[in-house]
Amino acid sequence: GLVGDPELRDALAYYYTNAYNPALTERPSYREHVRQRIPFDLQLYIWKSCFESDEFSNQYLLPCDAPPEPELISATVRELASNQLLTAELRYWMSTMYVASTIGRDRIQSTIRLREMIEEKLPPQE
Repeated sequence: GLVGDPELRDALAYYYTNAYNPALTERPSYREHVRQRIPFDLQLYIWKSCFESDEFSNQYLLPCDAPPEPELISATVRELASNQLLTAELRYWMSTMYVASTIGRDRIQSTIRLREMIEEKLPPQE
């Protein structure tokens, strides 16, 4: 009874039952495999010097100097670049992110239409 208009109620139900999409929440195996191959000291440098997050879970890559061990960086880059599994996983992840961005744009349009429908059908509050 909270939303008396059946068309609006159906639109809201559809919106909220279709909000979950695996492409938007998937955690790629690529991510795990890359982190397994990057030496922890190098990862720690990146996390401490080149990254920050805030209380809203926003994440930022910061400008930072290269880590102080050029030989370690070169060896790590060679290992990552020569790993065919990582290349295949990255290709898959790039495709997934393309699909996720398309779904995200579609969800924004759906949200705008739903908001317009709500504003049109519900009486203004005083």
